[in-house]
Amino acid sequence: MLDTTPLPQLLAIGLMALPLFATSLFIGNMAFRFDALSMSLAVLSGVLAAGALWSPRPYLGIGISAGWLLVTLMLYQPAVNVFVALCCLHAPRVWGGWVAI
Repeated sequence: MLDTTPLPQLLAIGLMALPLFATSLFIGNMAFRFDALSMSLAVLSGVLAAGALWSPRPYLGIGISAGWLLVTLMLYQPAVNVFVALCCLHAPRVWGGWVAI
């Protein structure tokens, strides 16, 4: 029988963006041999959901974002944190400037 266990991990590495290599979510993702690809797809769909939210057409953006969030929740629920973090980073710009905390 052919052992293809590193293949999902290699596909996950190719799928993730370079800045995400340093996050604890990605490092923890690589610890799981068989779930690495689905976890990486969930993180990618969380990033796409956050990007789609700020579409020029608000209702279309919300609908597309909800679809990507559904994909995120079906693949790996903790990846929703990526969406929440990106929304928190983008919210001050939308609401009129960066706020000093």
